[in-house]
Amino acid sequence: MVKTHGYWLAPCLVALAAWINDKKDIAERAVREGIRRNDEKTSLFFALVCRRADRAGSCLQWTKRYLDNQDEEDLDRKTVIILDAYASGLMGADTEGLISKTINEWMDNLINKPGFVEQQTDQWSKAIVSKRKVYQSGYTYLPKYSPTWQQLVDVMEGAELHGTMLDYFINIYQQQTSTATLREQLDGILDSLVTDFDDEELPLRRKRRYEQLVKEFEGDEKRAKTVMDAEQQVYDTHKDFTQLLTDAAMDPEGSGASCSTQKFAIALTKDWIVSAYNDVTAKNRMKIPQYIDIAIGTFNDRTEDGRNEQELEGKMINQLTQERDAKLSKCVMSGFDQFCLYGGGVIGVVGLLMMFTGHLFLGIIAAVAGVFFVVKHFGSKKSIESDRQRIAQDYENLTKSSIEILRALMAEIVDFIAEFNQKDARAAEVVDFLEQISPEQYVRKLSGTRRHVRTNV
Repeated sequence: MVKTHGYWLAPCLVALAAWINDKKDIAERAVREGIRRNDEKTSLFFALVCRRADRAGSCLQWTKRYLDNQDEEDLDRKTVIILDAYASGLMGADTEGLISKTINEWMDNLINKPGFVEQQTDQWSKAIVSKRKVYQSGYTYLPKYSPTWQQLVDVMEGAELHGTMLDYFINIYQQQTSTATLREQLDGILDSLVTDFDDEELPLRRKRRYEQLVKEFEGDEKRAKTVMDAEQQVYDTHKDFTQLLTDAAMDPEGSGASCSTQKFAIALTKDWIVSAYNDVTAKNRMKIPQYIDIAIGTFNDRTEDGRNEQELEGKMINQLTQERDAKLSKCVMSGFDQFCLYGGGVIGVVGLLMMFTGHLFLGIIAAVAGVFFVVKHFGSKKSIESDRQRIAQDYENLTKSSIEILRALMAEIVDFIAEFNQKDARAAEVVDFLEQISPEQYVRKLSGTRRHVRTNV
């Protein structure tokens, strides 16, 4: 206790040892020191220890001390420890009744706050959206030839969220209740209190979670930061009771909640979850683009559902034909090249006449020049014809390949829309699953005693 001044657990262990050895004065002094160092953790610690020792009265007193010091709008994140013990059915009947009464009071106080419903919708929406995963596309042409691709990826990830959430909730409720003994479960919760709730470790936990997200999103740090911002409240040292429930339900690792607490939190807040889930679904559907843009070379158009393939083919052929004709119209002999045929002939004839009239040298020069111009004319004509044939062939190949790309692209668009509709339809399955959860029945069966926990949140 002397060597670890400031650490709450040291005097608690001294008090426990003194209690076991019937050293009342030392135990009381150590307890007072533990309370001075950290009243909340000390109260929680002794509540769990007394329950483990089957001291129901002492457990109730320590639990009451802990709860009396709590503010439902500013709870320490370790409050999940008491919820964990409660949800796992580990506390005695009197203590369970006290916790149940406190939960109802907290819920009443929060529900009566202005803007509470809107806050819950926003709070749960962020938690739900944080479960989105990177879309693993199997498409070849859509990413390359549709400027709308990133929008499509966004809405598809929103649709895939339904399957992810359904699997998430089903997995939670399919997990079996722990078969460990009461003492073993309490020991586990005590270990969690001691090892998982040091505020000094929170920066390291945030860093670890961020690195996990970067890996999950394949190096996309921007996206990892977005999700990290949405999960930020999980690592807040203080939060209101409903945020505590949200964190327990959606991020058990970060919040330190057990599966029993997850089930309890989801059952208690299912109405808010459904409301937020419907809101998330509606917003994702609002982002569905009305048209999917197409960009194949110089051809740009759009389609609504990928079924107007023939119409777009006609437009593409017409555009490429016009582009071909425009290039061919420019691929003609210049006026000078056309002049060379007739001008060269005239000059050649003049040269011949000059040779016969005694101007041999000048006549030869004129004749050679005439031949040159005529040859140039036919050379240019041949080159133009070759260029025109090449242009025609290039556009024929381009038209053929572009049509093949267009057809493949339209097929992928049809497949994408079908895939989206199939995955988006699973939203109803998520809502149906949540609606079937009965908070009253679930809370009642957590232990043998009846608990009067609010169910119509």
